[in-house]
Amino acid sequence: MSKILISILCIAILFLGWALGMAFPIDELKFYSEDYSEAIGNCSGLDTKPTAYCLRDYVETFYNYSESIDVDRKLEDIKANGGDCHDYSELYKEMAEELNFTAYTFKIYPRGENWGHKFAIITKNRSYCLIDQLSVDCFKFL
Repeated sequence: MSKILISILCIAILFLGWALGMAFPIDELKFYSEDYSEAIGNCSGLDTKPTAYCLRDYVETFYNYSESIDVDRKLEDIKANGGDCHDYSELYKEMAEELNFTAYTFKIYPRGENWGHKFAIITKNRSYCLIDQLSVDCFKFL
């Protein structure tokens, strides 16, 4: 009897969680969702390589490398205080996604070291670009 009650309770909790999620949806949290509409507008409608360079050109207007703790920061904070590879790669990823690109960030750590590096990759139409700080490398799928 107790197994049946526990099963019913679990189903009820799952249903309640689903119902609350439908009633009160949480918008997708964005890393920098602030005003980079100028960059989005200028880079809209371009293919992968021109988009990557356009986003890089936008970031270059305020780029200032400054190591920081890897936490979500607002665009205005990065403009005022600089950012590191984490900040810029996440910014590139979000802006590319706003332009309907698929985008990823990758963090690499050298074996035996306690430091790492992060960069972004954007892709669309059988091509992709690696954006690392202010460097851009683009490739076509064969």
